[in-house]
Amino acid sequence: MSFIAGAFLVGLPLAAAPILIHLLNRRRRNVVRWGAMRFLVEATTRRRRMWRIDDLLLMLLRVLAVAAFVFALAQPLVSFGLLSSRGARDVIIVLDASMSASRVGDDGSVFDRELDAARELIGRLGEGDTVRVLLASGAPQWLTPVAVPVNEDSMRELAARLETVKPTAASADMLRCVQEAMEAESSSRTTTRVVVVVTDGRAWGWRTEAAEGWKRIRQIAEESTQPTTVNVVDVGATDGAAAANLSVESVVASRTLAARDQPVVLTATVRNRGAAAADGCLVAWFEGDMPLGVGSLSRLAPGQSTTVSIEHVFATEGAREVSCRLEREDELPMDNAGRVVVEVVGEAPVLVVTSGGDSVQLDDDTAYALAALGCDSTGQPRSAQVVFRPHVVRVEALASERLSDYYCLILANVPTPSEASAAALTQYVQEGGGLWIALGDCADAATFNARCFIRGAGLSPLAIGDAAGDAEDWDRGLSILPPAANHRATALMGDTERLDIDRVRVRRRWPLMRTEGDKGVSVLLAVDGGLPLAVENRLGRGRVIVQGLPLGARWSNLPACHVFVAMLHEWLWYLCEAATPERNLHPGDTAVARFPAGRAVDEATVTTPDGQTLPAQAMAADGATRVAFADTLTPGGYRIAVTFEDGTAASVPFVVMRDAEESDLEPLGPERTQLLAEVSGLRFEADGLAEAQSANQAPQTQPIWWHLLVGLLGVMAAELVLAWRATAGRMVTSPGVSMKAR
Repeated sequence: MSFIAGAFLVGLPLAAAPILIHLLNRRRRNVVRWGAMRFLVEATTRRRRMWRIDDLLLMLLRVLAVAAFVFALAQPLVSFGLLSSRGARDVIIVLDASMSASRVGDDGSVFDRELDAARELIGRLGEGDTVRVLLASGAPQWLTPVAVPVNEDSMRELAARLETVKPTAASADMLRCVQEAMEAESSSRTTTRVVVVVTDGRAWGWRTEAAEGWKRIRQIAEESTQPTTVNVVDVGATDGAAAANLSVESVVASRTLAARDQPVVLTATVRNRGAAAADGCLVAWFEGDMPLGVGSLSRLAPGQSTTVSIEHVFATEGAREVSCRLEREDELPMDNAGRVVVEVVGEAPVLVVTSGGDSVQLDDDTAYALAALGCDSTGQPRSAQVVFRPHVVRVEALASERLSDYYCLILANVPTPSEASAAALTQYVQEGGGLWIALGDCADAATFNARCFIRGAGLSPLAIGDAAGDAEDWDRGLSILPPAANHRATALMGDTERLDIDRVRVRRRWPLMRTEGDKGVSVLLAVDGGLPLAVENRLGRGRVIVQGLPLGARWSNLPACHVFVAMLHEWLWYLCEAATPERNLHPGDTAVARFPAGRAVDEATVTTPDGQTLPAQAMAADGATRVAFADTLTPGGYRIAVTFEDGTAASVPFVVMRDAEESDLEPLGPERTQLLAEVSGLRFEADGLAEAQSANQAPQTQPIWWHLLVGLLGVMAAELVLAWRATAGRMVTSPGVSMKAR
């Protein structure tokens, strides 16, 4: 027995007070013998014995009353088993609603079996039990936020809710879900908690490598004031062991920001995630609901992957959703499709900052850049096919420009901007702008490092040293190494069969100084010896490219090579992508749609992957109207729809990408289950409601102070009745003796 307020036990000696009073009342008296009283004493002996018994009973009742009052104040806790054979249970069912639970077998889907197991568990609960359901899909999500008492009405409502639950394309974090269930507020301190994890038995999502996290599960159970058991019911352990499962791992576009009427390459990566070989099939492509074409997929061995591509020209501007679908049926149909959103624009405004005069000369850096973009010396496009629309200004006018009007800025061999201009450029990049700094003979190392490097906290990720090389030495020069193909900005430039980057010779350059602490800097171009020539910096939502080489022909022959045009376009596309809202998101990213300022929003909604229509938040910011939606934990397609007060409407698609590993059908297996059982105390039981008592856990207890208060009232009532009876018996009178003669 334990006590909640044990300090009150100091009053327990007060229970001896009735005993002391009783003993004092029995003190000795002087006896005077009177012969006439002898017969009276003999007559009352039997009655005095009864009085003595009453006194003892009164003393005992008064002792019990004082002791019961003191114990009630101390609030004792006793083992639950002393009061009842089985107590109420607080049951939490964790239902695995991840994508792998949707796989289909001969007897239906695994998720249907999970629902059947959950219904069977709920049907076995009795009066006094409570139950709630936690969905394990992405982040934990309560189907029933509070504990539901087991009765006919509540169970009918819970059954109706379970009918609406479907598996999603998300991955379940089982460690986080189990911890969420164990830390949920209990409905009563008198109950036993039983957490039942109903799972499909796939290994992915259990995070068996997170030993410390699973140890925390055992610690929570041991520190809990109520006995807690975590049982795992596996309804799909033997399914999918030898199945073939083709999965669309990803769908990517060569550019997520593309030009209207210009081709974009769309590529799907397909992998066999099963344990058996998968036959080939057709791959169908769609833009929205419109078919784009069909590709073919060859037979894939287990673990083998391949890519299927299609080239498409977007005829209209706006956000366009492209999807591909495998034309076949397998055990896990939810991963047979993938999608990507491409932002299509008619033109992309670019600000080119030059140090030249009012009329740009053909031999300076700006002239080469404009010619490569298909514009004349004033920045006007030479054809309707030109997408980048450059606006040329002198460096002195940079401060007066509204930078947010441009997707990207090019500083073409200009002096280092002033501190105020550098701060404005930094803010522009952080808000999603793109910046390309091409250093030339107008730069100064000390000033650049002080204003743009700022020890790694500025626009440039690296400092520059003194300019190296001789611009007039045409016989010497460093070669540019073909860049890696794994970066979107340089993937095309590394193709030496189509482009001539290997012919470029750099006669003079600004060295970009690497140190031990900058190993994470992304190098786009390097010269002989691996020395950086162009590096990338991620700053906020935007991107910066710093190039230790001017765009003109004074320090290299780069403008005379074909790769120069490809480099200019690829890098501008890459930098401009940051200026457009991200449409391809990861789970938990906020979907943001921007609309021109001045258009008042009447209503904004979001359609989720499961077909729900939810309200979205609209606000004015950065000279535009922003509609945001943050609850994107479920992978799939989302669409923000806006109705304006003028009666017009607009909608923007978004894609939340799924975890490709969720397609892996590898079972949890005995080794992992044993590891989880040993580390966390999980019990892999066929009976989900089986309870276990940990050796390190205190037995279940409950307070009985109210029992003691009820007993105190009973004792006091009995004491009053007995005292009245004893007093009445001792006050009995007999008729007086009359001396009158008859």
